[in-house]
Amino acid sequence: MNHFKEIILVSKQVTAKPTLELIDKLQDTLKTNILIFDPNSIKVSSTATLIITLGGDGTFLMSVRHVFLAGKLSQTTFLGLKESRQNFGYFCKYQKDDLAAIIKELEAPQIMKVRLPEVEIDGNQEIFLNDLRIISHNKIVIDCLLNHRLIQTTAGSGVLLATGFGATGLNKSAGGPIVFPCFTKGEFSFPFIINHLQPILNHRHHQITNSLVFPPQSTITFKIVTAVDYDLLLDSKLMKPSQKDFTISFGSNILNIILYNNEDEYLNKLHDFL
Repeated sequence: MNHFKEIILVSKQVTAKPTLELIDKLQDTLKTNILIFDPNSIKVSSTATLIITLGGDGTFLMSVRHVFLAGKLSQTTFLGLKESRQNFGYFCKYQKDDLAAIIKELEAPQIMKVRLPEVEIDGNQEIFLNDLRIISHNKIVIDCLLNHRLIQTTAGSGVLLATGFGATGLNKSAGGPIVFPCFTKGEFSFPFIINHLQPILNHRHHQITNSLVFPPQSTITFKIVTAVDYDLLLDSKLMKPSQKDFTISFGSNILNIILYNNEDEYLNKLHDFL
């Protein structure tokens, strides 16, 4: 039984033979037409839609962002497939060749709901899944606020705000912890994790170098005090904002994803990437 009125396959190689072969197999089994788009040109209708991304995490993240900007995130469910075993695919549940498992999943999909963090950049609302980074090639000084109260001022190469939802690679590289998610009322929630990137420690700068972990209901604000130049990255997407204050909180945007549905499946996924 097909639970979705529309199925879209997203791939950076829309005309490649393996992509077309996968579409033919899915169409034959599911008895439904499947549309195919490049990650930057997805067109989602007003019906309940399943988007199958084929590639790795890059394709998945591009697809989620495009659907969010189109205002269709709430009615869309995502399933990530890895193109090959060489693809890094934390958000991908299956290999593209695992056809039997994919079909079984789609017959009775277990959809995980994840509330996403939001930040306003130059008047536009943005979301991210993995992390937000403010970085500079020179010294940058940033005030870090929790619920609008100053926690500390950090000086160094920047800050990394991780959600704990994604592959945690940058968070781990920065010495950050892996924090277990909360499972409540069919929704997953993750804490905020702040890591300081190459912090400066001397007689002028006294700061906490350990990671800071805050509950998901927190509001985090970064205020750039001094910087020659800086970049902001959302899931590695480079932004060039004109503002110097950034306030982040978990908002109303929900990601519907077929990935894992309980603590055991989360631990299995985590084990694969540790």
